[in-house]
Amino acid sequence: MAGDRIIPWPVNLELTEADKILREKAHYTGPVNEVDLRWPLFPGMNEPYYVFSTPQFGHYFVGVYSHQVRHTV
Repeated sequence: MAGDRIIPWPVNLELTEADKILREKAHYTGPVNEVDLRWPLFPGMNEPYYVFSTPQFGHYFVGVYSHQVRHTV
C-alpha cells in the first residue's frame, strides 16, 4: 500500500492559485467535489500536488512547484 511523503511547509502555492492553474491549463470548467494536498509515494511524483476530484472526469493533479497539470480517470 502506498503512502505519502511529508510536505515541507510553507507551501508556496495557495489553493486559489492551484484552482486557477487547473482551469487555465486543463480548460476544466466543471465542479470540484474535493481537494487534497498530497505528495504520493509513487514513481514520477516528484513534488506535492493539489488533487482535485471531479464528478465526471476523475482527478486532476496540480504540481506545487512546477504548476503542471496531470489528469487521471
